[in-house]
Amino acid sequence: MANRVSNNCCSAGSAERAGLPGLLRDLQRLSEDQDSADIVFILGTAEEKVYAHKIILFARCKSFQNTKRGEVCRIPGCTITPSVGTQPTPIRMPHVQPETFRLFIQYVYTGKLLL
Repeated sequence: MANRVSNNCCSAGSAERAGLPGLLRDLQRLSEDQDSADIVFILGTAEEKVYAHKIILFARCKSFQNTKRGEVCRIPGCTITPSVGTQPTPIRMPHVQPETFRLFIQYVYTGKLLL
């Protein structure tokens, strides 16, 4: 006899998490989660940090999709340092304005562009 899948994911308590609005909220929260991030962009001359998740960037950005084995990304003008242990991989982009890049990351994660 086959096992039945629990109905917990669709219970009334989780109804607010269902559908596209819930997914967008979850992705928004994920975009702000430094603990689970595996990439950190170090931006501008002040070296401000913006954290991200490689899997999301790979799904949504050609600079990550077009990589060869062993590469992290192909962004012109960036410097990538191998990560140490469980630390996020640093990608330095001194020519990029942090605030503009934060808007870009917001768009990558949620499809929303806030101006």
